[in-house]
Amino acid sequence: MSEDTKQLMTLIQEEKDVFVRAEYGRLQSVMGAEYTENGEPRFFHPLPETQKDKGQPGNPDELKLAELAMLPHLVRAIPRLGTMSYMPLFRISPYETDRLRLLSDVHEKLLIGKPCTPEELHQLIDGHEEYMRSKKDDNVVVITSKY
Repeated sequence: MSEDTKQLMTLIQEEKDVFVRAEYGRLQSVMGAEYTENGEPRFFHPLPETQKDKGQPGNPDELKLAELAMLPHLVRAIPRLGTMSYMPLFRISPYETDRLRLLSDVHEKLLIGKPCTPEELHQLIDGHEEYMRSKKDDNVVVITSKY
């Protein structure tokens, strides 16, 4: 692995770690949770039966970047009075959704030896400090729906 690749992997890991630390409890609460895909029930990062039986929560450090990037797009179907309502399984800001997707895409490319685009590298490197600062700030950001 080249020195540049190692540096990029370090940046990606730092951002994943800071995201997981900041969202630890929320991530733990959705591990093993049911969501709906094409009308079929699925489970996000299913927990082992022994862990579920004992009521032990999952460990968000086990989540892969691809799982974190997919998480904001998952929806939960909730039956209500003869109708079906759909709500996001995990809400985060659009900025964070895009950042997780970028981290996941670049990470995957680096693992398989596929070259990243200059735009991807620019976004990753130039946005790193801002992202790290945003996750370490104590400022509370309220996320609201467009509707």
